[in-house]
Amino acid sequence: MVGSSEWDNRMMDSLKNFDLSSPGGQAAVWLVCESLKLIRTWDFHG
Repeated sequence: MVGSSEWDNRMMDSLKNFDLSSPGGQAAVWLVCESLKLIRTWDFHG
């Protein structure tokens, strides 16, 4: 399994590529943030 810190770094690199001025970019960032919360929850219980 990928370490959470490595995963976070990859996600942050992806976020930098989104255009935050567009609704689609903001939605993508929100989805990534929600996904990270879920992944962290799974890690704690796994």
